[in-house]
Amino acid sequence: MATLEKKMRIQLFDEDFNMLSDRLVSQDTELNLGPKQKHNGPLKLEMSLFEQEDVDKVIVYLKKLVKDLPLEKKEKKVKASEVSNEDREALMSDVINEATDQEFLIKILRDKGFRFLTLDHMEDLNIKLKLRDKDKDCQFMFLRLKEAKIAANDKYDPQLAFGIKIIGDKINRVVTYLYGDFSHSFRLEWPAKTKVSFQKMDIIKFPHYMKSDERLRFRNELKILRTIPEKSPSKFFARWIDDVEFADKEDIKGKIIVA
Repeated sequence: MATLEKKMRIQLFDEDFNMLSDRLVSQDTELNLGPKQKHNGPLKLEMSLFEQEDVDKVIVYLKKLVKDLPLEKKEKKVKASEVSNEDREALMSDVINEATDQEFLIKILRDKGFRFLTLDHMEDLNIKLKLRDKDKDCQFMFLRLKEAKIAANDKYDPQLAFGIKIIGDKINRVVTYLYGDFSHSFRLEWPAKTKVSFQKMDIIKFPHYMKSDERLRFRNELKILRTIPEKSPSKFFARWIDDVEFADKEDIKGKIIVA
């Protein structure tokens, strides 16, 4: 069966009906990407509505174009090659000087794109630090370069890490590792009323007897379950869920279908 390429013509005018732009574009591409900016004047659209999906996409597109829906902002992905040694060293120094307590330090780092990894998660991602024995109880924050649909494909910059202990008894000490080696240890208090917990930081705590391939499989499925609300946990996931600690555990357990 022959198919027709769907084209879309978009003409935008000012209040005096002077034409501002006139574009002929691939309709599917334009609707999928959405408008790059909003328009509050007259406009004229020519489009192809061959199926219900076309109608639904056009409705959403128009709502974004005329300000009824927000434009989608795509976060710029940082490439490892774009992070220089000078950037890392300056960032480490700035963050250490700016943080007034450990809770604020975590907020600063999260705002900059850093995320917590446990030692077993680092092992599964093949991120290696030459850890001192006294630092092995810490959890480490790394700059996340890419968040993938599959957890095992997430990418982190391994060259700068902040070690903070949030699982178990907290300590008033933070360590940094630069280029895989120990760099600094400095005293930083926790606030009197600490709000941070490993659940809120979305850390997954696995039992020591769970193997690497099982941890990877569990992480991947957890990400899918969080992304697709209607999906039910597999038998593998249901078998392990009571042994693993994570933030929304009770919500995910509620999705398990009992045979």
